[in-house]
Amino acid sequence: MLRFFRQLRQQLLTENRFSKYLLYALGEILLVVIGILLALQIDNWNEEQKDRRTELGIIKNLKEEFQVNLLELDGVLEGLNTTKEANVQLMGFFGKPVDELNLINIDSVMYLSVEFQRFIPAQNALTDLLQSGRLQLITNESLKNLLYDWSRILSQADESYSGIDQKLEVDILPFLTPLYPLKDIDMYGPLEWKYPSRLPNNKLEVFAQIEYESIVDDMLYRLVRHEKDLEKARTILIDILGIIENQK
Repeated sequence: MLRFFRQLRQQLLTENRFSKYLLYALGEILLVVIGILLALQIDNWNEEQKDRRTELGIIKNLKEEFQVNLLELDGVLEGLNTTKEANVQLMGFFGKPVDELNLINIDSVMYLSVEFQRFIPAQNALTDLLQSGRLQLITNESLKNLLYDWSRILSQADESYSGIDQKLEVDILPFLTPLYPLKDIDMYGPLEWKYPSRLPNNKLEVFAQIEYESIVDDMLYRLVRHEKDLEKARTILIDILGIIENQK
């Protein structure tokens, strides 16, 4: 083919048919330009297909990660609700006569009132996506926005969890330690003591103290706030999985 075009060009020049040679030259240039454009188009198509395959891999990893996170979050929310309900029970003990309180297994309620779990989601796929700069490969803008929302709500939930943990370490345990045998509470925890403290105490008197009532009330407030943060996180998580399920 190239030999044919060279011969044709040589013939036109030999016959001094300049106008026809000019048209020929323009046609030759046009063919070169079309060839370049086609090559670029094919290259762009190949890159798009490569990005699409990468995106599908990213979506698959995110789906697996968020499915695990949903199970974990549901477990944490269930435990948090138990802790919240235990603190609601404690609020009902204040001001009651000691003889009534003696009829209740308060030690187990006390244990549940301070037993809570932190939500630590799997983040490997998302962290890699954000740090590698490949987030731009996700074509669904709603999904990208939800992933940013997920990161923000996790920070907010971590902050509210820290408030609960601080309340336990700074207020609850220091207040109870000299007044309420922690061994009695730990009978229902990992230590699994077989008998309560043998030391003399009037532990139920804590429910006649307004300071402890205020401490429990504040603890309950922080638990409710944290629960709302985790429920927001769960809503975002469900939305993320919903979009991923519809992604083709």
